[in-house]
Amino acid sequence: MGMDGQYTMKAGWVRRVGGLAATAVLLTLMQAPYDAHYLAWAAWVPFVLACTPAGRRRGLLAAVYAVAVGYWLFNLSWLWQVTGAGYIVFALYQALYWPAIALAVRFVRARQWPLTLCVPAIIVGAEAVQGVLFGGFNWFFLAHSQYRQLELIQICDIFGGLRVSVLVALVNGLRADGVLEYAARRRLGWAFAGKAVLTMACLW
Repeated sequence: MGMDGQYTMKAGWVRRVGGLAATAVLLTLMQAPYDAHYLAWAAWVPFVLACTPAGRRRGLLAAVYAVAVGYWLFNLSWLWQVTGAGYIVFALYQALYWPAIALAVRFVRARQWPLTLCVPAIIVGAEAVQGVLFGGFNWFFLAHSQYRQLELIQICDIFGGLRVSVLVALVNGLRADGVLEYAARRRLGWAFAGKAVLTMACLW
């Protein structure tokens, strides 16, 4: 492999890690005490774009897990005063969800399935499992970032908080579809328009 090829691989790796880190930052800032709730509507997009099927799976999973550990260590830092060892172990455990999400995203991208539909299933599916497995940990969901958006969260009375997460993840999936389609064709076609209409109908 020549110098140009090595540079291209390194640049691609840096972009992927940067995308994963961007999602970690956005997911942090969307929650209290920062309350940048609007970031939730695009928070998972860099992650989805980073999970390209063209890259090496092992390297991707290692990077995803490393970023996820950093995310949970930061956002669970208050546990350190309660139980130092438990804080570390719990952060390492919670981080395991992200590689599973990455594998699922990589799988659907390899088959070119619509991310508008697949991303909500993957992200909210992970949230649902997180909420019940080993007693559950119902924190840091997409829905929780919208707690001040009273009109939006009214549906929680009927469908529960995960329905709000579905809507937020739906927009994330649509944005990811748009970025990938525009990058490939330099335009957005009728298929994307149909996904956008579906998303708007669900939000309405």
